[in-house]
Amino acid sequence: MKIKYNAPVILSYTLIAIGVLVFCSRTILAAWFTSPALLAFSSPEFYVRLISYIAGHVGWAHLSGNITIILLVGPLLEE
Repeated sequence: MKIKYNAPVILSYTLIAIGVLVFCSRTILAAWFTSPALLAFSSPEFYVRLISYIAGHVGWAHLSGNITIILLVGPLLEE
């Protein structure tokens, strides 16, 4: 049986989100993987958090709920 990587964007996002939750501590998650509260366009940290918050999740229940929906609908939309 050959494994087919048919939806690279969705599957890559899934692996990145799991990796962030597994390898990052709560402090790092709160500092870099949360939505920016203030619009500080002059701060480089604002732009990093603006992009990186999509990979951050509070816990396994939050991640599994999001991943379930993304893996069910995402590959169909990507194809």
